[in-house]
Amino acid sequence: MGVLALLVQAPSVEGPHAEVVAPLGLGAVAAAARERGHRVGILDLNLEALPYAALEEALGREAPRVVGVGLRNIDPLANRRHSYLPRFAAVLATVRRVLPAALVAAGGAGFSMFPRLLMERYPAIDAGVVLEGEETFAEILDRVDRGAGPGDLAGIPGTLVRGPDGRVRAGPPRPRLPGEALDRPRPWLPDLVRGYRGASSYAPPAGVETKRGCPLGCVYCVYPALQGRTLRFRSPGTIAAEVELLSRDAGVAWVHFTDPVLNLPPEHFREVCRALIARRLPVRWTGFFREDALTPADARLAVEAGCAAFQFSGDGTCDRTLARLRKGLTLEHILGAARAVAGTQALAVYHFMANVPGTDGRAVREALDLVERLHDIHGPRGNLGTMVFNNIRIYPGTPLEAELRAAGVLRGPETLLYPAYHDPEPHRDMRYLLEERHELRACRWRPGKDGTR
Repeated sequence: MGVLALLVQAPSVEGPHAEVVAPLGLGAVAAAARERGHRVGILDLNLEALPYAALEEALGREAPRVVGVGLRNIDPLANRRHSYLPRFAAVLATVRRVLPAALVAAGGAGFSMFPRLLMERYPAIDAGVVLEGEETFAEILDRVDRGAGPGDLAGIPGTLVRGPDGRVRAGPPRPRLPGEALDRPRPWLPDLVRGYRGASSYAPPAGVETKRGCPLGCVYCVYPALQGRTLRFRSPGTIAAEVELLSRDAGVAWVHFTDPVLNLPPEHFREVCRALIARRLPVRWTGFFREDALTPADARLAVEAGCAAFQFSGDGTCDRTLARLRKGLTLEHILGAARAVAGTQALAVYHFMANVPGTDGRAVREALDLVERLHDIHGPRGNLGTMVFNNIRIYPGTPLEAELRAAGVLRGPETLLYPAYHDPEPHRDMRYLLEERHELRACRWRPGKDGTR
């Protein structure tokens, strides 16, 4: 009969306008385990007004033998000092109190950035699922089905396991899923997504992967560590069929492509667009684009395929900061992408980092000038969505962490488990200056009959 398990999404959003979206990773893990004959349910506490009461009720009703707790995000970014770990701890405590004999596993992207540290911090966790969890969690359930207890899980690839002596031991790394495994159809998606329509005031309820992996070398980013540097593709036909499935069976009209960078490599992206165009789907979408890979022709193709908003994460605001962040971009790449989008009806949304290492007065002036230039480019069309300015969240294992430790900015046994941002004097007000310049330009815009000022 397989093992009865419950996958729980720990609270990982804050505020009434939070991005409450369908947990694609949790759904994929559940689907893989169900294919092996296990009975797996999903409970997303982000949807619950009283999350701990909802969890206690579900645990009492289902009495699962295994409870998997997903920690998707460690904190909300966007300069905020809030941490999701207190609520993660409360979820673990609730599981242990209601079902003391259950095997408790933890996973998710947030967990996978600090797996050993979190295992050592929270003894309620019996096993940690590190990085991609589809095969790992299913193998844990297979062993439990054969009578294994928490102490019998050692050696499963992709895990950390707490032994009878309380020590945490790592299994061997698990090879990442190949492209052909990612390309399998996902008929479970509509059931997962239905409850998320209208849950967020602005974010698409559903995510769709076109590939996993990121080959870029940005100094602050954890995507290469979490997804690998090798790109693993899903086929354009599978992707378009998935979008059609979400539209037809879940009533979804708005999706987000979850790739770190959607249009790398350009030819795969173009094939995805052509597959979407061929199906003539009533679905809008968004995703993050690489500036130096976006041509005007590709921008028009994306809009024809349903793109309603181009997201850019250029991060650097002048050639020197772009080089310092190892973006592999120049200012002209950012401006060229802006011109490409300005030739369409879609919105452009820009994300930049303020006060990055090496910022001086000249860099501040060049950043303010970039704000003006982007407004000038989009003004005639009126399709500048917004600009978002953040400071850099420092993550462990990144080149930025190593650089800041070598420079003495980070000292002692700092774990970076709680929000830590790079924002030193004398330019700690840079983010606010950029936001003010953007808002002063935005408040002057008035759409004319042809979209001009």
